[in-house]
This record gives sequence, structure tokens and C-alpha cells, in this order.
Amino acid sequence: MYIPYTSTLIRQQTLHHAGLSAFIIITLLGSLGRPQITQTVEISYQEVFQKQQFPIAEIMNASTSHTFFATAYSSDFFQTDATPFIPANGIDYRNMMKKQGYVAAIATNDLPLGTQIAIPVQELPDLFTQSTQIPSERIILDDKKTEVILFTVTDRMNAKFTGKSRIDIYVAISLEDGTIDQRSSRSVARLFGSKRLTAAIVQFN
Repeated sequence: MYIPYTSTLIRQQTLHHAGLSAFIIITLLGSLGRPQITQTVEISYQEVFQKQQFPIAEIMNASTSHTFFATAYSSDFFQTDATPFIPANGIDYRNMMKKQGYVAAIATNDLPLGTQIAIPVQELPDLFTQSTQIPSERIILDDKKTEVILFTVTDRMNAKFTGKSRIDIYVAISLEDGTIDQRSSRSVARLFGSKRLTAAIVQFN
């Protein structure tokens, strides 16, 4: 999960939910990002929404394509928080990689968690599509069949990117044993750079 660049912050992680409540771990982090105080509390979903660290922008129209400014990131300590493999929706990228051999995930503040975004393969660098081994699909996009990769919104970005059509594509390169190669993933993310691309929002959670 992304964190704002402040010396002291509150990190929230949902452990599990029951009815209209959720059990949250709240950790006070120091200037070096090390946990100082941790406690578990029960909080209502309404309170969770009100206390969100990253505000969600107005929801985009799901029936049209959009132009995004895209960058890429990996599970690097300097790009994430103290739990680099666990995004805002609480899944574990390491388990996902071992289970299916790839991770197709995106961080953005402008869409609900769980939203699927279809990015045409031609919009993505060859190095990314080849190294991440994410399977592509053919869907009808702009009235024609298009080869796309379906990504799911799983994480949030720094609050300053809210409402700016920013997406950050997660990069995970698999080793032979099914674990994530952090060094290679970081290299591919850096080589991805930044670019504008057109993508379609195909599903809201």
C-alpha cells in the first residue's frame, strides 16, 4: 500500500470483516517507517470510509475509454510501505504469484478497489508483457476485437495523485520456484518509465 511522504502517519490494514464492521490494525509509524505503536480495533465500514488515507476521486464513466498517465512499480521498500507485498485490498501478491504464475494489478485513487481495467497489449512495452507472463484476452473494444490485458485495481497511490487519471502498474517477475524476483521486477518497472495510454474500464466492484 502506498504511503504519503510524512514523518509520522497512520497505516490501516483490514484483517477481516463481520457484518458491517471490520477489524483494523492501526500502526503509528516513526520517521524511519518503523512501527512504534500497534493496536487492533473494531470499526464500522462507515468510519473506515471516512478515515480513508487516500480519498477516491469521482468515479469515471464505465461506458467509455479513458486516457491515463501510467507508471510502474514493484514490491520495493522505497516505493511502498512496510508491507510491500500486501496492497490496499489485503491480498498477498506472493500467494497470487505462486497460485497462478502472474499478478495483474494496478494502483490508482480514481477507481474503486476491484475495478477491472483493460489495457490493449499494443499500449504496453514488449519487455513488460514478455517478462510478467500475464495472459492476454481478446475483447470487443471500440467495436472491434482487441488483444488486451485485464488488470484489477488492488492498491492506492499517494494522495497527491487523486483525480489526475494516474495509474501505477504493478510489476512482478517470477522465479522458477514461483517466488517474486524483486531485483528483476524493480528493473522492469524502472524501464517502463511513464507514458500516456488509452484503456477501458470494464467492471466496477
